[in-house]
Amino acid sequence: SPPNRISGLTQVIDVMPTVLNVLGIPDSFTRQGKDLRHFALENAPANEYVFSGSDFNFGNHTASYSPRSVSESVRSTEWKLIRETVLGGDSRRTYELYNLKDDPDELKNVVGDYPDVFSELVDVLDRWSFSSRSFH
Repeated sequence: SPPNRISGLTQVIDVMPTVLNVLGIPDSFTRQGKDLRHFALENAPANEYVFSGSDFNFGNHTASYSPRSVSESVRSTEWKLIRETVLGGDSRRTYELYNLKDDPDELKNVVGDYPDVFSELVDVLDRWSFSSRSFH
């Protein structure tokens, strides 16, 4: 059959379990990612949300931007929430919320316009952040 494009939310973390299963290699470890074969073969939903996160300046560094910070985000098919937490003496947390259907280029931060969406995504991001930091 000819190649086709599949739409949906996937993450790089989903690649390893997918490849292992396709190759028939048993995997006895607990993985954070998902096998995407069902998604690819049946166009079934893979993930309701996808996540990203990064720690900045947590170690010896010579960067000109010196505060330690954590940047995390959660994305659904319609929304994206970005949270940055600057750590240190004057710790602060900022948020950006984008409606990806109306603003795919993420130009208008609507964090104050959708309090229910904001609250839900903060909760989802908090749960992911806790589970990913405690994952072994």
